[in-house]
Amino acid sequence: MKSPSPPTSVRLLDWTRLRTELLWAYEGSPLSPHFHREEVDTVMCWLLLRGSVKARSPTCGTVQAGAGQWVFVARDKVAHDFSDDARIISVRLVIHWPDGQPLYDHDRWQCFAATDYPQLEKLSRRLIKQAERIVDKSNEPEHNRTRLNALDCAFSDYLVLENATNRWVQEYDRVMQKLGFERSHIQPMDVRVSACLKFIEQLPMDRQFDETELAKSLGLSVSQLNRIFVQAMKCTPKHYAENMRLVDTINLLTTTQMPLKELAFTLGFKQPSHFASWFKKKTGIYPKEYRQQQQEHPWHQQLVQTLKTR
Repeated sequence: MKSPSPPTSVRLLDWTRLRTELLWAYEGSPLSPHFHREEVDTVMCWLLLRGSVKARSPTCGTVQAGAGQWVFVARDKVAHDFSDDARIISVRLVIHWPDGQPLYDHDRWQCFAATDYPQLEKLSRRLIKQAERIVDKSNEPEHNRTRLNALDCAFSDYLVLENATNRWVQEYDRVMQKLGFERSHIQPMDVRVSACLKFIEQLPMDRQFDETELAKSLGLSVSQLNRIFVQAMKCTPKHYAENMRLVDTINLLTTTQMPLKELAFTLGFKQPSHFASWFKKKTGIYPKEYRQQQQEHPWHQQLVQTLKTR
């Protein structure tokens, strides 16, 4: 087991670049009790309230857990099977730096008794309560449990959910440190690049990215902005914004059953055909094919690698 990482000096501005986004939090029967394909790279965990689960990773082997245990999923899980009587708390979040590096690299299975860290269950239930408040106001609550980030949400509900998410992440960080995981950090960079990253990451899903306006707001020309951004991130702001859009697309395709037409409009495309062509150009596969093939083949890690290379 690794020793916890030593204290590292991190600026407040650097912490603001850590992306934390709740994808779902619910209690009940597993929505995907038998899952056999590669996972999207996120923080995913289950608390077994009843029943059992068996899961497999090509690098970490097989893990089994029963009632009263937390399971933090290995990053390359390729299959899981819950017992028919299983009832769980399921939480899934994105917690990573702008370059895609996760706050903690889940390079192994982590199972422990819920009684070891009771605050984690308490905060998970609080997270579920706030997430359900948003889901219950949607047209199809049961259908929308895993498409939280695509739902309409009042500002007051967002603030409460954000607070609950941050409390959960704080406890998650404490637990991971106790378990011996090493926290990752990002290197300090030009404050103008940090401001640019924050601007791009806070754009809505139907983002309209204006490179000229962004450069002007930072007191730079477009060429100057591109130069300092490429030095820090190895790509242009426009390229980074497109990658963020692709990340959102993959998350929606992977974690929801949202109709493709609705998904295209959610992401700011005026025509579904434009969305399909854009996705094909970025990944080499149409979104409809991607969803279909997900049932049989491990496409997702290939797409994650696409984000890092294009």
